Amino acid sequence: MGNTISKNLFDYATSELSQDAFLCWLAANWDSEDETVHDSAQNLLFRCIQAHTDDTACNNSKSYTAVDTHPNERHEDIQVFKVTRQHEHMDVLLELGYEGRKYDVIVEDKTRSRDHDDQLNRYYGELSIESADVQIVGLYFKSDFVPERREIEDSTSGRYVVMDYNDILGCLSNGSTNLILQSYRDRLQEKADHAQEFTSKEVKDWEDDQFCAFFESTLASLHSIGLSGSFGRNDNRNGGRYSMWFGNQRKLGPHRDSFHLNLETANKNPNGNWACRMIVRWDGDGTGGRRSRRDFELPQIGDRCSSMKSQFAIMGRLFDINSNSTDGVEELTDKINDAIATYQAWCDANASE
Repeated sequence: MGNTISKNLFDYATSELSQDAFLCWLAANWDSEDETVHDSAQNLLFRCIQAHTDDTACNNSKSYTAVDTHPNERHEDIQVFKVTRQHEHMDVLLELGYEGRKYDVIVEDKTRSRDHDDQLNRYYGELSIESADVQIVGLYFKSDFVPERREIEDSTSGRYVVMDYNDILGCLSNGSTNLILQSYRDRLQEKADHAQEFTSKEVKDWEDDQFCAFFESTLASLHSIGLSGSFGRNDNRNGGRYSMWFGNQRKLGPHRDSFHLNLETANKNPNGNWACRMIVRWDGDGTGGRRSRRDFELPQIGDRCSSMKSQFAIMGRLFDINSNSTDGVEELTDKINDAIATYQAWCDANASE
């Protein structure tokens, strides 16, 4: 944006409380005479309850998976009876009605952070006691990437519909004359467009959102070949970095340890000249114990990589892209595929008996 002064309210109102207010405002306008506001509200509300709208809808204890929203699947408007902020520590509670059924929607609203302390299951359990005769639905609403999506779906038995910024964007009508709706949508669209610039920029010029968009795209393809993983931010005293990690969970060496590939960006306050690097790390033993490379009695993989004795010891470096490289997304993808082949061969050669 350079030195241009933004006129978008949501470039300044960036807190979770501001987003709470937008959600409440949109839900309260479920019956708006403005078609774009009405349709946006109905799309979002329907996304919450969609899995429960047929005759065989599941009860509170049964898991479900949300599917795409299509306005023509609604037989009537979803009514909003009550909108409450900060109900028993829940960000937003929506009381809805649709086709003769009542729904309570727990909204956990995030902008950059993630869930903690089993709060999602706790909220669901508390509301189940209060609302025995109502279908309870959870909505995890985050205007950012959601690398924790699978973890949330698993830990809550699918009781929460998980929406990231792209999912939200898909619910909101474009071209609205309503300044609140269009401003919020414009901010999400700007994020989406910015994130996709990884497809055309050189890797050394990628920003955080572009790395995250690449990680998300890459992990989707890796899951199909049996490599599971995730991505996220690692905070440290050098300003923090983003990482994508994935592996095969095989047991290696005499101590039956597991290792994963880790593509990590440079720290915000870098002490080197690389933009990202691929290393092989120990998975850890779940105790927080620290090990050095020599403790595993395994050969080095790739190049030696200096590493202090740590909870996730580094076994070697497979490649890096330095700050002078002209590599783009295709070259990085090729390097990752070569690294996977090297990692899989190393695992084959050192599999535990």
